[in-house]
Amino acid sequence: MVRGESVSVRAEASVCGRCGFQVLSSAQSAAYGLAVADAYRERHGLLTSKELKEIRKTLAMSQRDLAAFLRIGVASVKRWEVGLIQDEAMDRLIRLGTNPQIARANAEQLERRLQGRIVERRAKPRLTYSMHCRPLYAVFSVRKGVTSGPTLLLAAA
Repeated sequence: MVRGESVSVRAEASVCGRCGFQVLSSAQSAAYGLAVADAYRERHGLLTSKELKEIRKTLAMSQRDLAAFLRIGVASVKRWEVGLIQDEAMDRLIRLGTNPQIARANAEQLERRLQGRIVERRAKPRLTYSMHCRPLYAVFSVRKGVTSGPTLLLAAA
């Protein structure tokens, strides 16, 4: 069972010739765990351990380099490569961060979604003065009985 789902894989095991009892060595157990995790990943469209390693090798990155590039912990990269299953959000992050085509498609989709919704921000007005004018000083004044907030008064020196 993986995350509540039954997953079947074929695995190599040692079998007792007398009673038929099956035993996994530590290496066989690790291979079995990885096979189960990857079967689950394939079923759910997640990157497999092998694919994760291939991505890292293609980018000529160590586990530490990939972790730093994606801004995640190196322990996560190590665990995913030996069989811990990443969640869908992390899988998406890996794909967006390491595959230019997926990143481009995501950017285009985002631009289409935002098209027409972006309101251009106006530049804030700036107070300027020339060398021939005296500098301005800003003074905040609060008048009694006025609840609209402080008033900005400009005064020349």
